[in-house]
Amino acid sequence: MRRRSTDYIVLHCSATPPTADIGAAEIRQWHKAKGWNDIGYHLVIRRNGEVEEGRSLEEIGSHVRNHNASSVGICLVGGVDARQRPRNNFTAAQWSALKNRLADLQSRFPSSRVIGHRDFPGVTKACPCFDAIDWAEVNGFRVAARFQLVTASMLRAVRREVEDGDEIDNVASVPVTGQGKWLAAILGSGGAGSLAGFGYGMDWLSLLVLILGLASITCGVLLTIGHERRERLWDRLFG
Repeated sequence: MRRRSTDYIVLHCSATPPTADIGAAEIRQWHKAKGWNDIGYHLVIRRNGEVEEGRSLEEIGSHVRNHNASSVGICLVGGVDARQRPRNNFTAAQWSALKNRLADLQSRFPSSRVIGHRDFPGVTKACPCFDAIDWAEVNGFRVAARFQLVTASMLRAVRREVEDGDEIDNVASVPVTGQGKWLAAILGSGGAGSLAGFGYGMDWLSLLVLILGLASITCGVLLTIGHERRERLWDRLFG
């Protein structure tokens, strides 16, 4: 699915130690093994600074939940030590390549701003294992505002998985208009707020359980208020 806007350029790490010489091919294999259509990132920067193409730049990626539809994802290979602890251990060649690509991307997408994966709401990992906003600002790039602050627990956490993508979220890629946009704003883009997209982002079983639960609550309330009050309520609503 093609991306309609590019508001963010999101920096990630592969959460692999410096000795792991991997690239887009390996990450693509990991992501496709999960059942994804393709690699989640648009660009991967190897340890030697070589930039490899991932998913097409025009397509929606799978790298930051609830914001895939408006962002480009760049993955720097590295980011943890041999014990899987977060570390800013990227090479000079990677930093140089990242600067060049960011300059190109911000020229191509004038409204885009740089942000780190960990700066989005609900993210609990240290990715990209450095302060992407501060780094980008110092180097003269447009930056986004943080959605959340990084906690000490995020910086100490041992990574259980090597790659860092988030599966594509259909809610973010479906325009929500009319009354549905207020439901999404109040309840959020996930969970119950998914109803604003007419079920997108919520599997049918979860949607059915939600509907049955609401129906059960409604019936319970009607049973407890008594026959006369039910009749008055019915007359007020439909009389």
